[in-house]
Amino acid sequence: KTTAANGNNRRAYPVRKIVFSNAKGGVGKTTTAVSVAHGLALKGKKVLLVDLDTQGQCAVSLGVSPALGLADLVDGAKLQECLLEAREGLCLLRGGLDLAAVTRSISRRDFKSEAVLSDALKEVPVLGFDFVLIDTAPSFGPLNVNAFFFASEIVVPASLEGLTLHGLK
Repeated sequence: KTTAANGNNRRAYPVRKIVFSNAKGGVGKTTTAVSVAHGLALKGKKVLLVDLDTQGQCAVSLGVSPALGLADLVDGAKLQECLLEAREGLCLLRGGLDLAAVTRSISRRDFKSEAVLSDALKEVPVLGFDFVLIDTAPSFGPLNVNAFFFASEIVVPASLEGLTLHGLK
């Protein structure tokens, strides 16, 4: 199925939605997500990289400082206002410390708390993205649960160390 988005003939669906997650920190989630995003963009794909970590390391890895991010989107900003094209074909929706308030807000919801991210990103197909890659925090918190509900695929980076493999289990 195709649609004209910004004058281009792009797929509306299916957008591949891939989450990079592991409850263990330091296993390469961010490095993998940023590298895959950049590689896909170099191959001509339109990629959205979403950072769900309060550390906001995707922006650091890409050498950019977006003014707006996911917290602003959840608070009502338009998706296009919150995106920064970090590389040709690669847009970033930054994370950062302001995600702590989003996490608290999600935790207080009585209904559809797992759908906050899906609702925030509902316009992704209209914008013509081929891939949405999500870098998660090393936790099993509300934002990561939202990522799992949004995703169609999950990648679990793991270093071959005892504690990492234990966390993977």
